[in-house]
Amino acid sequence: MERNLSSYTVVIPVLNQLHYTRQCLESLTESGTSKDAILVINNSSTDGTGEWLEHNGYRHIDNTVNLGCGGALTQGALAEDTEWLFFLNNDVVVCKDFFQRLIDSAVQHKLDLVCPAMVEVELDYNFEEFSAKAVTSLRSIVRNGAANGVCILVLKSLFYEVGFFDTDKLLGGHEDSEFIIRIKRQGFKAGTTGYAFLHLFGSVSQKAMALEAGVSKHGDHLYFYRKMGMGWFARKMYRRTKRRLLRKCATAELKARGLTLHMERREGAWVYL
Repeated sequence: MERNLSSYTVVIPVLNQLHYTRQCLESLTESGTSKDAILVINNSSTDGTGEWLEHNGYRHIDNTVNLGCGGALTQGALAEDTEWLFFLNNDVVVCKDFFQRLIDSAVQHKLDLVCPAMVEVELDYNFEEFSAKAVTSLRSIVRNGAANGVCILVLKSLFYEVGFFDTDKLLGGHEDSEFIIRIKRQGFKAGTTGYAFLHLFGSVSQKAMALEAGVSKHGDHLYFYRKMGMGWFARKMYRRTKRRLLRKCATAELKARGLTLHMERREGAWVYL
C-alpha cells in the first residue's frame, strides 16, 4: 500500500511566550501548512495562550500543569494518528513548503529522523528571500549523523520500536537529545537536510519549562549525561566526536556552496557553524 506522504501532524509544546507562538503559527500557515495539521500542547500558560489558540481556530490541548518538554511531546505523539510526526519549537519561522520538504528528504535519503537547516539569533535579514536561495543551493546536502531538537521529523511507527520521549522533568530540555541518542544507539539513521530552513530565536518555551521545573543548566547537563550512562571520559568523547562531525560538515559545505546548514546572524554578520 502506498504511503500518504501528506499525512502529518506538527506538535508544538508551549509555556506562555504567546508572541513567539503566534509568529510561529502564522509562519506555518503561510508556508502552506493547514491548521488541521497543527497541534499545540499548552503547558499551563497564564498569558492568554489557550484563549488565543481557541479564538483563532488552532487545535490545542490545555494542560492544568506543566508536563515539561518530554511530557508534552509524548502527549502530542500519542494524541495523533498520522504517519509522520513533527516536533517543533514555538520560537521559529519556516521556509515555504517546509514540512513537505523534510518528508521528501527523509524518503530520498532513507533517514529515520530528519532535522532542517537553520539560522539562529537575529532576524535582521529577509528570511523568505534567503531561505528560497539557500534550499536551492543546499537541497542535496545532508549531515548524516547530525540532528538537533529544534525540529524533529519521525515516522510515528518508529516510536513503537524505540519508545517515546522521556517524560522525566529533570532532563529539563534534553529530552530531544536523549531521544536522538537512543535512536542512533539502536541503529536508526538521523540527519540534517539543507532542503528545508528555519530561523530560531532561542528555544524560549523550552527554557521557560526547564526554569519552572527548577532545573539549572549545569545540573541539567550532568543529570542528562548520567542518565545516558556517560561518565567523564564518555562525555568528553561524545562532545569531541560531535564537534568534529559538525566542523567537518561545515567546512565541506562552506567550500562547496558558500553556506552551511547551521548559521548564526550576529550584529549584521554571518557565522558559519
